[in-house]
Amino acid sequence: MLKPILLMALIQTESGWNPNARSHAGAVGLGQMTPIAVREVQNVYGIDTEPDLTNPCQNVVWATLFFSWAQTFTKTPAETLVFFNGGYRQLALYRQRLPIAEETDQYWRRIIKLKRDYDRTFARIPEPPTAREQWVTGILTGLQPGGGETYLDLAGVRLGASEAATRALSVCRSVGGPPPATAVSGHSNHLGI
Repeated sequence: MLKPILLMALIQTESGWNPNARSHAGAVGLGQMTPIAVREVQNVYGIDTEPDLTNPCQNVVWATLFFSWAQTFTKTPAETLVFFNGGYRQLALYRQRLPIAEETDQYWRRIIKLKRDYDRTFARIPEPPTAREQWVTGILTGLQPGGGETYLDLAGVRLGASEAATRALSVCRSVGGPPPATAVSGHSNHLGI
């Protein structure tokens, strides 16, 4: 299952929470989704609609779909992150313990370290969740399996295409846009979230 803290670390690393972020490779938004990743999600989940990747919620939903699909054929969070950043080739090199691209190597290590930092910090501080934690958790909660055909079954069960498109829109309506940086409570500001 994709944990909110891991998704927050991924978003922090990918875009620094800038919904307008764009990369030289054509990646867009909070989760830095590429057209190739979008096509992969459409093929795997049978979704015909095109996402609005400039919409922060839709971007995170599609990044979550892509990440969750990658978890079905990877064995560790590191492998999933290597694939998320570098694709099949980098994953194959990583699995063979051969050198991978420096950018991909730094990427997965940074996210794992950031997740551990978040875990330690949030475990020590008994404060309510930040606005960003609530927002990400709201998206992931809306995408959890609920029996039958659901939009995203993080346990790996196949899902229905008609339910997929409907559920994506309802999840994004229910959680709204991303919280502004000023809405983040004091205990997380030093972490950059």
